[in-house]
Amino acid sequence: MTPPSVSAEALCAGFGRLFRPLRRPAVWVPVAILSALVVLLEYYGLDLRLEDLFWVDDASPHWLVDRDDYWNRLLFYRLPRWLETGIAIATLAAWLASFFLSRLRPWRRQFLFVTLSIVLVTALVGEIKAVTNVHCPSQLVRYNGDQPDDALALRLFEHVETTTRGRCFPAGHASGGFSLLALGWLSHNRWRRIGGWAVGIAAGSVTGGYQMLNGLHFLSHTLATLLIALAVTAWLAGVILPGNRHRKAL
Repeated sequence: MTPPSVSAEALCAGFGRLFRPLRRPAVWVPVAILSALVVLLEYYGLDLRLEDLFWVDDASPHWLVDRDDYWNRLLFYRLPRWLETGIAIATLAAWLASFFLSRLRPWRRQFLFVTLSIVLVTALVGEIKAVTNVHCPSQLVRYNGDQPDDALALRLFEHVETTTRGRCFPAGHASGGFSLLALGWLSHNRWRRIGGWAVGIAAGSVTGGYQMLNGLHFLSHTLATLLIALAVTAWLAGVILPGNRHRKAL
C-alpha cells in the first residue's frame, strides 16, 4: 500500500500554524522593544555605567554582593535552581500521571506546557551562551579582570580582541526564573494571566539581579534572557494550549 503523499501546500500550512503564535502583537512588540534595549544598553555603554554602581573601587576592590558568601549563594543561587527543577519534575510527573488518573487528564496539556517551557528556555539560553563569546563584567579590565569590553552589540561594529572565550551572554541563571512566564499563559482570565507573568518576571529579576550585583552579568544579559523566555513560552502556548482540543492527547 502506497503511503499518502504530503503536498508542499500542506507542509507550508503546517509550518504557518506552528509559528503563528509569534505573529501576535502581544508577543512581537515586547520582543522588539527588549531587542532594541539590549542593543542600546551595550552599544552606548549604559550597561557599564549601571554595573559601575555595583563595583566598590576602594583600597580593596570588590562587588557589592559577595557571590562566595554561603547564605547569598544558598538563597539566590541554589534555592531558586532547586525550586525551578522541582517544578519541572513535578509537572512532568503530573503529565505522566494524567494518562492513568482521570482527574488530572483535563490538565494534561498544561503540565506538558510548563515542563517544556522550563526545559527549552534553560537549554536554549545555555546553547546560545556557548556561541556568543561574551565575557562577564568581573572578567573585564574595567573591573580588575583581563579582558576588554566585548559586548555583542559592540562587536557588530568594532573588532574586539580577547584571549579567552566568554560564556556570559545571555544570563543563564535567570533563565529558570524567566521560564516561569509560562504560568501567565495557563489562564484566559486577564488578572490571573498578569499574575502568572508577574511571578515569572519577579523570579527572573531576583536571580538575574543577584548575578548583576556580584559581577557575573550586565543588565543586557538579563534582558536578553527575558526576551528568549518570552518568545519561547509564547510560541509553546500557541502550539500546545489554545485550539488544540481536536488533536490527539499529547
